[in-house]
Amino acid sequence: MSEMGRIERKPTDRELIDAAVAAGRVTVCPPGPGLAEPLRPETRLPDAASRGISDRPQKREVRRIGVRGALEWAFGIEHASLRFDDADYFGGCFGVEYLLMERGRLKAKIDGGGRSPIDDDADLIADAVQWALPRGSALRVQAMAKAMSMPWSSPLVPKVEPAAWVCGRGGWRGRTADARGLGAEGWRPMDRVNRLGRRVREAVLYTPITWAVSPQQVARRRRDHLDWWGDLLTVRNALRGVDLRWIEVTDAMPPMQPWKDQS
Repeated sequence: MSEMGRIERKPTDRELIDAAVAAGRVTVCPPGPGLAEPLRPETRLPDAASRGISDRPQKREVRRIGVRGALEWAFGIEHASLRFDDADYFGGCFGVEYLLMERGRLKAKIDGGGRSPIDDDADLIADAVQWALPRGSALRVQAMAKAMSMPWSSPLVPKVEPAAWVCGRGGWRGRTADARGLGAEGWRPMDRVNRLGRRVREAVLYTPITWAVSPQQVARRRRDHLDWWGDLLTVRNALRGVDLRWIEVTDAMPPMQPWKDQS
């Protein structure tokens, strides 16, 4: 073969490295713990199986809660809502396509982001409330569930306070008035001896009071609580016929007369 047709083979990287090592131009370092040395068994991280973690999705369990807990979960946590406004004022619910067309016609910005879709069980609970109760009662149940409270949420007792206040040397006190203004039920001026030893006639003073919390207000709050409790009983019975997937409504009810338990 002629020199023109001879093909020279170039040394590979491995051959060049071996030649440099043989010539003493490369210092070979032993493998250290941070380079090629494998981790010791005691230093290896535990795998998922040894830590008790399964790769499979966890099985979802059915929760057994009372009707108040179910309503607070549906309206307060999942943010389900009643649909009275759409049905009453617009003659029915509009579809998503109609809303998108109207927003496009008005050149309105499409809402984006926000929270995840509402759970199907929460929508079914809201529909049961709307179907089983009148409008006013359903709105009250929804408001109480969103606030996670009940009409009788704090002790309420009748009490009185001064009708007017005045600030003096001793601080704030009730404003006094002449007892003669009460008519036949008032007191006439009384005689007394002052510090100088003189007999003087002075008016008898009293403090007009008013009801800060009247008995009528307490009775109204109790009636509201009893009505709300009856609405929850109706909703509980209505949910018995609803096929919920992950919630089972139990017989548990909030206290019917919590004012009897307050100290």
